[in-house]
Amino acid sequence: MHWTTDRRFAPRAVVTLLLWALAAAPLQARTSDREMETEVKAGSVVEDPDAGTQEFSNGFQLSQGTRQIEAETATVFRNDSGGFRKIILRGDPARWTEELDDGTPMDASANTIEYDVSGEIVRLTGDVSILKANDQLTASEVLYDLKTQKLDAGGSEQGVILRYKPTGDDNGDDN
Repeated sequence: MHWTTDRRFAPRAVVTLLLWALAAAPLQARTSDREMETEVKAGSVVEDPDAGTQEFSNGFQLSQGTRQIEAETATVFRNDSGGFRKIILRGDPARWTEELDDGTPMDASANTIEYDVSGEIVRLTGDVSILKANDQLTASEVLYDLKTQKLDAGGSEQGVILRYKPTGDDNGDDN
């Protein structure tokens, strides 16, 4: 079963965090976070300029303002001009949390979070959970296209699970 929607369940937060974390490109995250000091901690890092990669291992933590990223490993792939080509976070789970400008908390986790910079696609795989305000999506895989803002979630035998909690504004009226 797949669920496809134009609804902005995770509006650019996935990319915001990944871009910000490794390319310092602001999108929808808390504006003030972009101006705060960034701290990266890892057990080790190996940079291979010939291959254009940086491999962070033995725990990876990144923090800047309300943004917090944790993964067991992080791999950054650069293109020939030194820009970011692909970013992969792995963990059990890899997790990021942040607060959006409107104060809405965002929490996402998956075994793997992969961002294809040139294609503007974010793929979360393995025990995916995205929690934004009162809404939660769980699936085995989520593909988010930043250009079109379409989200495609797929599940294994369990399918996709969406949980919507009513807010104080919900009165059941469609108007």
